[in-house]
Amino acid sequence: MLRGYGHQVGTDLDDPLELSEMTICTADPALVRAVGEFLLQAADRLERDGEAFGHDHFRDVRRDVWRPEFVDVIVERMEPPAPFRPLPSPDQ
Repeated sequence: MLRGYGHQVGTDLDDPLELSEMTICTADPALVRAVGEFLLQAADRLERDGEAFGHDHFRDVRRDVWRPEFVDVIVERMEPPAPFRPLPSPDQ
C-alpha cells in the first residue's frame, strides 16, 4: 500500500488531505537525488526496524540540503488493510 497526504500552505496540520498524486517541482538535479537518497534510507530503516519505525522527515535526515522554504517529505509507517500483498523484493 502506498498513500500520500499533504497540507496546503497555511492550513491546519491536524487535517491532512489525501493525495492521488504528488509532484516534486525543482530544477535542481542534486536536490532530486537527495530526496531519492532520503527515500532509500527510509526504506532501509523501515525494513530494519519493522514495527518500531515511526516516521522520518527529509528536513531532519538531510539537514545538509533542506531549507525552510522547501516542502518537507515524510515517510511514515502505515499498516495496510487486509488482504494486502506487498510487492516482491528485487531479490525474488
